[in-house]
Amino acid sequence: LTVVTKKVKDCPFEDWRVSGHLMERMIDKGINPLEIAEAIMSFSVIEYKLYHEGEERVLIRGTRSHEGYQVCVVLNVSRRRIVTAWKNREDDNHSTIKMSEYDAHLVIK
Repeated sequence: LTVVTKKVKDCPFEDWRVSGHLMERMIDKGINPLEIAEAIMSFSVIEYKLYHEGEERVLIRGTRSHEGYQVCVVLNVSRRRIVTAWKNREDDNHSTIKMSEYDAHLVIK
């Protein structure tokens, strides 16, 4: 996960681009831009996936709490795009993740 964290942190904050879907989700879920920024600046990596055409996507969870919730953000690190976001309760430990969908032998470069 150290390599994945480095990939996110190596992208200057101002280089991240916002997707149209993210804008809709922010309105729907009541997430403000500051919460997204805080999540990208201080986070834990939850998931990493390699998509078609070599696109790398990372699900991060911000470490700061907002009224009992933490913001989760999906980043496309290959295109430097913020894909989507939502709020998870602080006590949600992502136990619903289906680990069978992940490659245990995946090497991240």
